[in-house]
Amino acid sequence: MQSRTDGPLYLLLAVVALGEFVDGYWHARSLPAPPLWSVLNAFLFSYTAFVWYCRDSDAHAYRRSLLRNIGFIFFSIAFVPYYLVRSRARGQKWRALLRLAGYLFLMLTAAATGAFLIALVAA
Repeated sequence: MQSRTDGPLYLLLAVVALGEFVDGYWHARSLPAPPLWSVLNAFLFSYTAFVWYCRDSDAHAYRRSLLRNIGFIFFSIAFVPYYLVRSRARGQKWRALLRLAGYLFLMLTAAATGAFLIALVAA
């Protein structure tokens, strides 16, 4: 059974793959990506990650403050491991960090898949 927090994680992988695909499309044509696309892609990534954070913190009864929300949005690379360690019960912290490492590998795989697909299409 899937939890409420799985949907945003799958969507985040799709956003990464799509972003790499679109960036590769523009790169294959030796053109810079339109600035609007870069802004939209960054917004989709941040919004989807924030939705996951909200749902996950609710599921683990972790109290979010305004400062923590801002920290997540602007410093997510450092804040996600911090959040996982602070929000998980004793004995679950390392498991959460290992799952994060696995998810980061999935994100790299999604990015590589997007780049590979545009290479096939552009060839």
